[in-house]
Amino acid sequence: MSTTATDLSSPPSTADPHVFTIKAATLKFDTRESLEPYVTPLIENPVEEVYLSGNTYGIEACAYLGEILAKKTSLKVRPLISLTFLFPLYCMLSSSKVDA
Repeated sequence: MSTTATDLSSPPSTADPHVFTIKAATLKFDTRESLEPYVTPLIENPVEEVYLSGNTYGIEACAYLGEILAKKTSLKVRPLISLTFLFPLYCMLSSSKVDA
């Protein structure tokens, strides 16, 4: 049984369009496809804060997050929870023009 965005006990936050969170959902995102159902609010809103902790992210999922976040010009809080698991995302963000 796979988990979808509608199955989450705590779905991605849409209460504040400037904050995106899927933290502490204990999900495993290995691929771009596994992450796509969750990131629409992140893609469509002028997000300033991103919280992703409490989940597991594979290389392909991190690369996809990096693509999305690299385009965000309004980020104030970077989602760098653990560089051990999010190294590809860190590499993409560190080369972007987002200020810490």
